[in-house]
Amino acid sequence: MINAVRDGTAIIDDMHILTTSMMEQRHDPDFLIDGVEKRQVLIDEYDEWSNKYQEQRAVYERTPEAKTIVEKILGMDKVIAKTLGEFKTVAQQNVQNSNAQQKVIGYLGGSISASGSYMDFKK
Repeated sequence: MINAVRDGTAIIDDMHILTTSMMEQRHDPDFLIDGVEKRQVLIDEYDEWSNKYQEQRAVYERTPEAKTIVEKILGMDKVIAKTLGEFKTVAQQNVQNSNAQQKVIGYLGGSISASGSYMDFKK
């Protein structure tokens, strides 16, 4: 099997397609997390290509098309990062609520008397 290095343009195009999909599916945290991992693979691939073909990278990065697509990607990245931050906040709140519920259950000893009065909860 030949491990051919792809052109930087193709890598950036794939990154743009993936980032666009992430924007479209930003309501799905699992999709976003998976997308972040896939993006990292593309970034690593681009870094490998740019280190190997520095002159081609310099020429490509000066083109208006490259600048435009990178600006679009960066703009979408801001929205995606904000969305991921919101998911993180909600997840932390859910964990805190769950912990509070566990404390209440522990306080109550896991059993409630038949009368149901507050004093009956604590044994």
